Amino acid sequence: MSAGLKAMYRQIFGVGPVGVCATIIVWMVFYFAGEGLSIPKMAIHPVLRGGMLFIFLIDAVYLLGGGITALVRNGWGIKLVTTGPYQFIRHPIYSVLIYSATGALALWLYSWLLLASVIPLSLFWSWLVQKEERYMLERFGAAYRAYMERTGQFFPSMKALKEE
Repeated sequence: MSAGLKAMYRQIFGVGPVGVCATIIVWMVFYFAGEGLSIPKMAIHPVLRGGMLFIFLIDAVYLLGGGITALVRNGWGIKLVTTGPYQFIRHPIYSVLIYSATGALALWLYSWLLLASVIPLSLFWSWLVQKEERYMLERFGAAYRAYMERTGQFFPSMKALKEE
């Protein structure tokens, strides 16, 4: 793969492909560990479970759909995107995997241990996106630094919520 093609790939996908693969592996390890250790399944009322699954789905659609739409509208990687979900979170697409998908999967499979995988996934993704954030600081400088101060990495900060 040529250097230009690699750079374009990194600009478009960032750390996403590596993170997605690692996230799936973590989910599998936690799910099968829970099964192997015979950890009791979630005892949750079907209406509550359905409502929570619906909330996770709406959250995922907003963050994923809104995130991709905002990137496409604003020239993915050309200018700093701070609209749509990006006004609250710096990495909404990754946030979907960490919180929405993990929560929905845990509810779907009735797995407490799978739900607990949010902790290592949050730490892993925080470590993984450091390279991406350094790139954004190099590319956009003070504007990105100010953006970092008012938004959360994967979860909205109080500053971002107050500005809205």
